[in-house]
Amino acid sequence: MGFMSVNDAIARGDEANQRRAWSEAEVAYAEALELDPELAHIWVQYGHSLKEQRYLERAENAYRRAIELAPEVADTHLQLGHLLKLMGRRPAAVTAYEAALSSPETHADALRELAALGVKRYLVQVADERAGTGNMDIVCVMANEVAMLRAQLDRMAACLPDITALSAWPPALYGRFRQNYCPPVPPIIQSDENMDIIMFCDDIESDLIWYQLHSLFDQSCQNFTIYPISNRQRHIDIFERMKPAFRRLKSVSSYTEDNVALCLARILEQQEQSEWIMLLASGGVADTQLTAWAALAMTLSPEMHAWIFDEELVSNWTGDNREIAPHMRQSVDYDWLLDVGAGGQTILIRRTQCLDILLRYQISSMDQFRTILLLELAQSRKAGHIPVPLIQRSSIPYSIAEHITSLEMHLKKNKLSDRVQFIQKENKTPALITWAPQHLVDNIYVVISTRDNAEDLVGMIESMRNYASRPSQLHFYIVNNGSTSENDIDVISAMSKKTYITLINIDEPFNWARINNLAVKGLDPTALIIFANDDMTMITPNWDMHIRGLLERPDVGIVGAMLLYPDNTIQHAGILLDWKGGSIHDGLYEPATSEGPIKRWQVTREASAITGAFMAMRKDLFVKVGGFDELHLPVGQSDVDICLKVRKIGKKVLWTSRVVLYHYESKSRGMDHLDPERTARSQAECVVMKKRWGKLLDVELSVNPIWVAGELPFRLMSFPSTEKILSYINQQLTIFDHER
Repeated sequence: MGFMSVNDAIARGDEANQRRAWSEAEVAYAEALELDPELAHIWVQYGHSLKEQRYLERAENAYRRAIELAPEVADTHLQLGHLLKLMGRRPAAVTAYEAALSSPETHADALRELAALGVKRYLVQVADERAGTGNMDIVCVMANEVAMLRAQLDRMAACLPDITALSAWPPALYGRFRQNYCPPVPPIIQSDENMDIIMFCDDIESDLIWYQLHSLFDQSCQNFTIYPISNRQRHIDIFERMKPAFRRLKSVSSYTEDNVALCLARILEQQEQSEWIMLLASGGVADTQLTAWAALAMTLSPEMHAWIFDEELVSNWTGDNREIAPHMRQSVDYDWLLDVGAGGQTILIRRTQCLDILLRYQISSMDQFRTILLLELAQSRKAGHIPVPLIQRSSIPYSIAEHITSLEMHLKKNKLSDRVQFIQKENKTPALITWAPQHLVDNIYVVISTRDNAEDLVGMIESMRNYASRPSQLHFYIVNNGSTSENDIDVISAMSKKTYITLINIDEPFNWARINNLAVKGLDPTALIIFANDDMTMITPNWDMHIRGLLERPDVGIVGAMLLYPDNTIQHAGILLDWKGGSIHDGLYEPATSEGPIKRWQVTREASAITGAFMAMRKDLFVKVGGFDELHLPVGQSDVDICLKVRKIGKKVLWTSRVVLYHYESKSRGMDHLDPERTARSQAECVVMKKRWGKLLDVELSVNPIWVAGELPFRLMSFPSTEKILSYINQQLTIFDHER
């Protein structure tokens, strides 16, 4: 055989590349690089051939070698970013894509990828550039047309999320968005029912009083009467001046200091008044459709006693520096309210319920009253949410002292004062409450399956014991699922000699559901169980007390925790259903300190589901719902399935930020999307879930429909159609009817 030149080897590699014969291309390019290892562009081609064969770590090494040789070639950084994204290594992918921004040839592709990864500054940049081109309106029209056809055209529905994302805006640019778009209009209804609007005017400047009045004069639906409350003469003068011109405006009701609640009670006790009243936010300026949406809400369900609305927070009401920020809420959640309170929002409520709560509590402020009112109604799921921004008001800091006073009153009335502790020391929400356990005699049984990952397993167990308030009451059931490494087998065997560890050996193909079912089979029916992965580290002191306290509540069935990546970004803050046709982890890739919309990543709240990587529940409930489905859902969906089963029998699934672990995700099991067999199994499990739960998988009431499912959660927003809003409202009325 004659001498093979570098060019000959490259030619063979390129020819194989054209035929998509990746293994042949790999061999040829390797020969070329052996002859001349300084060829940066051939390292790139070599990396391509390896990537196509799923030799991802070797492909990464090839790309990085090319970058060492020619760091100025932006396309190599772009290709490395694609590979790292495929590997699930988001932070590294972001770094690579950012390096590709430097070249005009790769800038657009890199920027698009960075926006798709949910990096906020690039989402803002993409939206800002779109707005600057003047093409925003035509894109929005196209997106709306596609949305109208979605039900009929499955083919178009498949690409709808990406098209919708083009017409959406990051929250940072919400003010620009609102310059061109108005909240959706409700359907026209035939109703003669009236409502009474209560205006609280103290501490409001006179010019804002005028804004409020003008917004009410211009309502599209005039089925209301206004009852202003103030003890300031300048306010009284304004209302008396306008009363002859606007017959729906009544004389102002005044009060002495600290008896605003008595003043409100006197108004509510008057005869021949409306069934519904609206407690308008202090300084709240109404959208012209506020009373129309309220009129619709009043007709929806006799079981709903109150409704809340979305808001926009305004700074600099006058002049050119006026700024608007979105304040978009979600379905009313009792635990969420315990942490953040009502925040002075506008509430539509039946008069009888309002008066009943008002007379049962010694209220000293309306902020207290709003929080107590919603807490009382949220307990029985009698409060709903209209997902439309219908109120603009100033952003007024909510006093944590005021909030805690409200909670103490509510807890005392419900005989829960000895159950809740306050751990927030700063004057801000969330309150960071924790439920104190009353019964400390039960052991906690932690079930962990492992295979050839003894080092992480030891770290997980030690961290749980070190951070537990009562480590002596922790017992670990370790399921060794076919470890083959002699070192791992030796370590696990040594661990099993400890009194707080029980070893179960199972040598069969991985079936997460079956492993956990077998592990808990012999436990006492009242046992408290935690299902956990081996590739985690506990970092929260007294975590066991938080779990105990929540699971002692009769309304709680399952508790999940915050899981973080090692770079202190969120891996799991609950599971969101109905996101781009599937489910996704809430808070994904957000900084651990990020609050999220209405502080959702720093509270305890209800979740549609939580991950089985850390899932706490009681044995009797686990048995009652049939455990994990080891036949139909062996690996990927059993955790979501059991959460839905628990909710179906009327128990809550809670996610809490009070328990935090680092999670080295799928370190031992690998990534399913890179394995054909695992991909097929995952798809089959999704089919089972869809058949079993149907439309319930399309319901996610903790996500306001204004959020667009085109990217990662809570990155983009756009006003939903009226039809989508009505669907969201109807879901609140129908999902799991037993829950109300």
